[in-house]
Amino acid sequence: MKWRWQWTHVFIYGICLTYFTHFLWFINNPFLGNTIEFVSAPQANIFFILIYSGIYGLANLFRPDNKSEDSALITSTLLNSLASYSFFLLLTIVKFNAALAPSHLSAAVLYLLFSIVFWIREKSKYATFFYAITGYMAMSIAITVQFERPDFFIWLNWQSLIVISTAIWFRSKFIVVANFFIFLVIFITYLVMVGALSLVSLGFGIVALISARILNWKKHRLELKTELMRNAYLTTAFFIFPYALYQLVPGGYVILAWLAVSLMYYLLSLLLKNNKYRWMAVLTILLTVLYVFIIGIINLEGVLRIVSFLVLGIILISLSLVYTRIKSKTIPEAESRVD
Repeated sequence: MKWRWQWTHVFIYGICLTYFTHFLWFINNPFLGNTIEFVSAPQANIFFILIYSGIYGLANLFRPDNKSEDSALITSTLLNSLASYSFFLLLTIVKFNAALAPSHLSAAVLYLLFSIVFWIREKSKYATFFYAITGYMAMSIAITVQFERPDFFIWLNWQSLIVISTAIWFRSKFIVVANFFIFLVIFITYLVMVGALSLVSLGFGIVALISARILNWKKHRLELKTELMRNAYLTTAFFIFPYALYQLVPGGYVILAWLAVSLMYYLLSLLLKNNKYRWMAVLTILLTVLYVFIIGIINLEGVLRIVSFLVLGIILISLSLVYTRIKSKTIPEAESRVD
């Protein structure tokens, strides 16, 4: 009826009725006088939900007129993706959790496949976003149930790179912004749940730096007019590395570890010719100086205190000489351009 007469409202009603009917079956159909209880078999019924979602997705994908996304199309797509996966998640967690990870991985493949096809076929903005977000969510659930804590945080962290890479391909600023906040939630959850930090925490900083680099590399695809998201990732990395090293490294070596991070930032600024990393290096050194004068003098032993001051002094003098040399080269070049 949708294809032949474009009865979109009937189509939306059909989506609601389909999932509601399956839900009635799942609770043993109390409308027929049965006792309300969750049905335990067959387990294959969970995949019927994915079949429903696939049928309704195809109905929108191969609509006859292939017109642009209007409010009815956006509503039906959102309803299909949200209702199908919410119901799928409910069933698999409550009763059919024997194969939780493979089932949600299958759902992730379906939704991500729809997002890719919608993008390739018509450069869809909303359908691509809805199906992609649902697919990422299903993939996160599959990772969480497959691996033990804290191992699943490693996979969730690196999944962020997959999300941001596909978001750039989809030219979706919505997914980029959503991925950043999800990345922060995962990191905060890791801090709360794990307690004692491990090397996994450094991985969050590495992913933040790589994400910022990917955004800078392909920023023309997103048509971003500001550096807001890239700066957000760099700022996150700037705070993650000192905090993680402070927790991981013995107290006497925190200063040396932070100086190593500042040196890494400075090398990145030279290799990538980007002043943002140079500012991160300078700010990390200032943070190290504050740490030395506030905490280091009190807590460090004699030898470590002397070594820390010497290393810090050498690095500060070296940076001063380097910046003086850069400035001396920059001023004549500027004067020559003026002349």
